[in-house]
Amino acid sequence: MFSHIPILVITLCVVHITAMLVFFLWRARHDSTNCPLSPFLSHDPPKRRLISSHTHEELLQLHERHQRILDEAQKKKVSHEEDIIPEEERERYLSESSEIINTPEVIRPYELIETRVTPKISRTTDDSGYCSRYQLYQLHDMKENIGAYIDENNTENINWDDPFLSEIVEGTPTATPVDNNDLGNWNIRFQKIIEGLASFNTNTTLEERLNVTLDLIHLSQDFIYCSSTYGKIIISEVYLPPEQKTIKPQSLGFAGGEKYFIHNIMFKFSFDFKGLYGSDYASAKVAGHDLKGLISYLNCWVKGMSLPLMALVDYRGFRLTAMSILPIGKDTLIYGSNDNGTTIHADDPVLNSKMRKIAKQLNIKPHFSGLSREKSCLIYSASDIEGHKARDGKYYLLDFSRTWPPETPKSGVKSAHLYRLLRPEFVKTNDLPLCSDAFSGFIAAQPKMMEHNLEIKQATTRLINEVIPAFAITLVQDVVQESKKGRLEKFRLVELVHREGINIRYLGHIRSLVAHEHVKTLLFINMAARVIKNCLRLRLREKIRELKVPLQEPYVRVVVDYLNLVFGESSASDRYWNTELKIGIQKKFEEALSQKETEPGFALKCVLDLLSDERVDGKLMLFKSLRKMTGLQFSTRLLKDFEENRNAWLSRGDQPFDDTDLKEIGLRVKHMNIIAHAEGVFFKMKGNCNWDRDPVVSKRNFHKATKKFMEALDTDPNNCDTLCNMAEVRQRLIEGESRGLSHMKFAEDDPNVQDTKNLYKRAITSNPMDATALFHYAQFLDKCNKPEAAQKYYLRSLEADPNNLDCLHEYGNFLAEYGEPDEAEKFYLRAMTHPQDQSMAVKVEQPSNPLKRSGSSPVMPKTLSLSGSGLRYRSSPRIHS
Repeated sequence: MFSHIPILVITLCVVHITAMLVFFLWRARHDSTNCPLSPFLSHDPPKRRLISSHTHEELLQLHERHQRILDEAQKKKVSHEEDIIPEEERERYLSESSEIINTPEVIRPYELIETRVTPKISRTTDDSGYCSRYQLYQLHDMKENIGAYIDENNTENINWDDPFLSEIVEGTPTATPVDNNDLGNWNIRFQKIIEGLASFNTNTTLEERLNVTLDLIHLSQDFIYCSSTYGKIIISEVYLPPEQKTIKPQSLGFAGGEKYFIHNIMFKFSFDFKGLYGSDYASAKVAGHDLKGLISYLNCWVKGMSLPLMALVDYRGFRLTAMSILPIGKDTLIYGSNDNGTTIHADDPVLNSKMRKIAKQLNIKPHFSGLSREKSCLIYSASDIEGHKARDGKYYLLDFSRTWPPETPKSGVKSAHLYRLLRPEFVKTNDLPLCSDAFSGFIAAQPKMMEHNLEIKQATTRLINEVIPAFAITLVQDVVQESKKGRLEKFRLVELVHREGINIRYLGHIRSLVAHEHVKTLLFINMAARVIKNCLRLRLREKIRELKVPLQEPYVRVVVDYLNLVFGESSASDRYWNTELKIGIQKKFEEALSQKETEPGFALKCVLDLLSDERVDGKLMLFKSLRKMTGLQFSTRLLKDFEENRNAWLSRGDQPFDDTDLKEIGLRVKHMNIIAHAEGVFFKMKGNCNWDRDPVVSKRNFHKATKKFMEALDTDPNNCDTLCNMAEVRQRLIEGESRGLSHMKFAEDDPNVQDTKNLYKRAITSNPMDATALFHYAQFLDKCNKPEAAQKYYLRSLEADPNNLDCLHEYGNFLAEYGEPDEAEKFYLRAMTHPQDQSMAVKVEQPSNPLKRSGSSPVMPKTLSLSGSGLRYRSSPRIHS
């Protein structure tokens, strides 16, 4: 009997120790400050767990209750909404918060996904590790997005270390507004940045420029990330019933499609719901014009005019417009119309004045608009643009889709005046201002309707009969030059066409005017790529309409099968090119094919082989164009094979693509060119900062800057500031190749020097009074050993901005170098007295110009003279060689 006592004692000790350990573990979890084991324990819950004890309906009720509390807290401006809850109910409130954050309020495909609240967003005032309710719902919304990213039935094989997934699961949600922080209010952030840009002048410090540029880059990254994340979910669930959608539609616009509101962003589908445009393709074009019009208004930089932040999201054949929510309502409308022209507003003289200035810059014709003469108003834009005096006191504009006038409508094309518009570059150079409301019902009751329409007809005729034929001649010359340099595959055809104010739909007209084989083939490749892109988008839309639910494999199969049909070597591919693609190209591009090419027996696909030699692969060029237009992402192995084995399509057979080649049906985002420009400026600044310390790093940054500037020029090919910045980067790269040589001069026959010179000339042609473009071109000409021409542009720069300190100093150096120390001294003194001695300055009125690094005057004086400062335009420069 007593022999069992030691065993019993040992058992009791073990039980006691175990109980103590359990107690300490529990205490460490709930009271880490007083527990001796807490340093050895992790307080992070697992990434995946199922802890909810509530049913689906109960979770929905909890969510609604907590949302009401959140709304009440925001109305009362309470920092932590728990403060408005009675103390005895707070523990239950936090417990419910835990269950909601770890089990989605809408349990559908995402019920297996678990998450945790990380210390990055946890409240410092609460040891429980819970964040505020606002943060909980923000994190919860981000968590639901994972459902569109992973396979709901294969959670065990999820790569939880994937950067995209871990950023959603573990990181703070992008642009989450915490308390009074403006991080998630896109409009407030954007307007602050625009105000910062508006304060720039030629003497703004590098630090100020860098700070504002970084703010813009960070804003764009946040906005594009959120737009992409939520846009993919909205598009993937487009055909689900509204009650099953993660993000539910709020309203239907007359022509703009379904609208969704989340995180201060409004999403709008480009659907032709009302049959207004005749097709979803035309509706998507209208969305593109909306962004293009916004960019045009932004580039006018009229002081006091505020604009929204916008991006276009293209995914699986659909297009969404994402726009920052503005502080406006129906009661704030003071310009334009929001009821299809029944009422036209022009109520505010201040806004009317701003619109008049913009119309003058854009060459848009002021006109009377209204469905009746009695209710008509004089406006300076399209009638359906909206101008608001917002609740924050600012003037806002939105709805820019008809900013630019239409071309003469083509018979048989429904609502052509709504989306077949003239290019900005063409309208700005037209002899007469053109009416944006031409051929529309907005001016049908106006006495000058026929005059407005006639001016559009004359402009369209000039475009077709004068501009396009002249461009066709120069295009052949440019292509021949690029072909000799071995750069045919990198030829920027679209930018060149847009630069001349010609729409892409006229590529067929251009092709009918040229005889050079390479030029005809380049044009054909671009036309074919656009028709193929539209066909692929249509197939993806049809597949989503068929399946309705968010999946991945069926859409990959659609893309791969279609690419094999286009690029494969098979009879089916040949038939497709000779039937559907031939019809599609002829329908989209008039006069695109020759008489011989339209014959049924002509093998249209063979046109791609006219470029196929050892250096150039026509099918590869088509593939690259299609990849850029669609955002499709392919494996590195495939891309490497295409590059290394050119013109080897026959050996690839009828299926050059398989499922493993397509990594992702990528999402493509089009945004405002100000963003790409800012990124280019940032890389340019980094390159300049590393110039002396690490030229290799500088060169890499300059190449990145060039890529971003080229991206910005895709949208606005004649932007003076972008062209000038790109020219400066090119000049830096030329200098980098000859580092260490004093007084280095550029060789004019160097192709890089010629390209740089052309960029400067394009910038100055775009804005002849841009002081910085003139100044840097003067420096470039001096490097090219052209002192007479350099002096001319130095003085033109100082005419545009007499207070440009950099130009004053450099021109002084220039004069001293060429043996005029007395003249140089006057400019040094002029720079030293700035800005205190304003009596020395030439008074030239300059418009606000935020992104420009320099001011500009509306009229350039013929002569410029200053007593005392020595600044004068001399008829014959005294330069000694």
